[in-house]
Amino acid sequence: MNIDSTMENFCIQSGVPPGSLRLLPIRSGRNSAVFKVSSEGGNWILKHYYQHDADKRNRLASEYQFLTFLNQAGCRSVAKPITCDNRKQFALHSFLNGGRPSIITDMHIDQSAQFIILLHHLSDHPNAQAIENAADSCFDLEQHACIVDARFKEFDKVQTDCVESIEFLNWVKNVLKPAWKKIRSYIFSPQVNPTTQQLILSPSDFGFHNTLEYEGRLSFIDFEYSGWDSIAKLACDFICQPELPVTEAQALQFLTKLAQETNSLSLIDQVNILLPLHRIKWCCILLNVFRDVDRQRRIHSGSSSSDILSEQLYKTKIYFETNFQNL
Repeated sequence: MNIDSTMENFCIQSGVPPGSLRLLPIRSGRNSAVFKVSSEGGNWILKHYYQHDADKRNRLASEYQFLTFLNQAGCRSVAKPITCDNRKQFALHSFLNGGRPSIITDMHIDQSAQFIILLHHLSDHPNAQAIENAADSCFDLEQHACIVDARFKEFDKVQTDCVESIEFLNWVKNVLKPAWKKIRSYIFSPQVNPTTQQLILSPSDFGFHNTLEYEGRLSFIDFEYSGWDSIAKLACDFICQPELPVTEAQALQFLTKLAQETNSLSLIDQVNILLPLHRIKWCCILLNVFRDVDRQRRIHSGSSSSDILSEQLYKTKIYFETNFQNL
């Protein structure tokens, strides 16, 4: 099958004018192959989602449902879903102008908080109940810990088939796992009082790496893992995300606004307890390339390189040392 002609046919069947039709790869994601579609009629985004037998989540369905819901609710800071093909794993979205912000400002923090506050309000919408849980959703303290435990179990399956894998497994065994044991022990100690997890419609993987800025306004992209989740987990991921990190002051600004507007009085305390846990989780996420399913997904999206293993291990060590200096 010629994938280019298949994509072109899908675009034309979806209503894209065939005249001067062009597909330009955009290597902005790690899970899907993304293309800018251009023709005489304008621009669109085409996504080709990756499927693997070991990963059962239907990213296309999750994202398409979430975008449809937001558009029907009047949200204009996300793309409009146009059509999709579940068998081919293609989806066509409207095109959003802009690029990733290079410097995160207080204005960006406010716009991000306002988007989450909108999702909080939309959680009471009648159609919201049809949306499924987010990937790795957490509804109590035990579930937060379980998602980290599960990632370490996946690392136990990694084969020592190269120098990088051996170094990775040694570092996980001697540094990352001991740190996690200390954090886990504290979280479940008598001095920590677990509070009820407030749920929200979550984009998941929420951070500035999944935003576009155009004329001072942010648009939000990538909802492949979206669904119902804990607002505390969403906030932790926003703060932990390593690609375009926020400062401590910006994290507090984001949390304070969310706590006030969502009436989640315990949110800041919950995040302070859970943040080290999710930083360990993000170390594991950075190391996902050592798992075959993740490496294959990156190759599909066009974001892999021959040095990806050593690059990601180096990034993870820096991330760990930056955030766990006193552990």
